[in-house]
Amino acid sequence: MSVVVWKHSLPAVVNNLDLAVGAKVLHFDEQPAVAAGLFLWEAHGTDVRPTETRTFQVVGTGDAADVDTGRHVGSVVTRIGLVFHLFETTDGAA
Repeated sequence: MSVVVWKHSLPAVVNNLDLAVGAKVLHFDEQPAVAAGLFLWEAHGTDVRPTETRTFQVVGTGDAADVDTGRHVGSVVTRIGLVFHLFETTDGAA
């Protein structure tokens, strides 16, 4: 099966993204050479698929958050030394 990888900006603490059904999150990071901010990369099949809204929350180290640690996507250390953690908070996500 052929796949395509897409990049999505995460400009807020809580981010609602329309992703292809079954999309797999690959990576969470910043990309300072291109633009400021945090990004999520995901892959899905090249066939046309319906989308679903999935919710992701960015949490800074030391910040309190109501998230399930079992749904941790990844962590990033930014070029200025801040550390952020990404959790999927979509209702019903595994």
